[in-house]
Amino acid sequence: MLQDVKTKHPEIAAFNSRGKLFALSDHKGILAQLNGDGNTLVYLSFKAAKEWLDTCGIPFDQPQEAKMYFLNNLKTGMNP
Repeated sequence: MLQDVKTKHPEIAAFNSRGKLFALSDHKGILAQLNGDGNTLVYLSFKAAKEWLDTCGIPFDQPQEAKMYFLNNLKTGMNP
């Protein structure tokens, strides 16, 4: 979640001014939703094998580390 987007991230607020943003590429997606409280929620989607959650090695009990995994690995092949 990005908090107080208009103040802290004005470039993102301007880019997502209509409230929804979708960036889709090769079985991957980034979705952003501007909420009425001024926060933007960001979602990732991607295609994976059924067993992926059990075998990926991402520490989902450590949200910051899991977030960094996605930021560092899923951007490959997506163009802004």
